[in-house]
Amino acid sequence: MMKKLNVILFKSESENEKYSEFICKKLSRSNLSNVQEFCGIWGEIRFNQEECLRAISSTVNCVLNSDKTEIYFGCSEKDYDDIISLINCDNCEVNILSCADI
Repeated sequence: MMKKLNVILFKSESENEKYSEFICKKLSRSNLSNVQEFCGIWGEIRFNQEECLRAISSTVNCVLNSDKTEIYFGCSEKDYDDIISLINCDNCEVNILSCADI
């Protein structure tokens, strides 16, 4: 079964600050079905890049290996390529979303 990986991209830290609380509330467990999971929102990586990338990708990969079929997480547009390169997306449809899409 093909899984959906929905990535919410933030164009700037100010956009992240403005919308992340709203998005977290909207994607809380009480608002998601049994097959959906929200992994969180990560701001722009400014230090310990390798460690942060491993932590983010490990979190998302863990959920991708579960029975969840629709996964959401948010990150900065700047860090997207580095993060997605470490996620096992072989059996995924990757969807890029903006704050407005949520």
